[in-house]
Amino acid sequence: MRRLDIIVVIAILILSGGFYLVNDLINNEKYDYNFAKITVDGKIYKTIELIDDNYYEKIVIQKKAYKNVIEIKGKTVRMLESNCRDKVCIKMGMIDEPGEIIVCLPNKIVIEIVGNQKRDIDGLAY
Repeated sequence: MRRLDIIVVIAILILSGGFYLVNDLINNEKYDYNFAKITVDGKIYKTIELIDDNYYEKIVIQKKAYKNVIEIKGKTVRMLESNCRDKVCIKMGMIDEPGEIIVCLPNKIVIEIVGNQKRDIDGLAY
């Protein structure tokens, strides 16, 4: 590599890192608390507030051909058991941040963390 090539590569890396940091600062949303939204066959099955560190619940979803067990421990959620073939939903582990999702495609179950955004006074409300 020539000297100019190295300078161009370093400049591109610095610019991309800068864009990443600016994007992270702009899109850093804060939430009062989070929800776990469980969807089965495209319909909302249950919504749980994730506000208590001591909360514990196991949710069993059983239909004719499938069985899933969802574990809610404190402010985290995971798929504890599933009778699907590949078990990708179990391997996804615990989720606790808004935007994180666990999907069991064969059994059509989706667990999504959704944040309740803080309400600040804006120019229109003032």
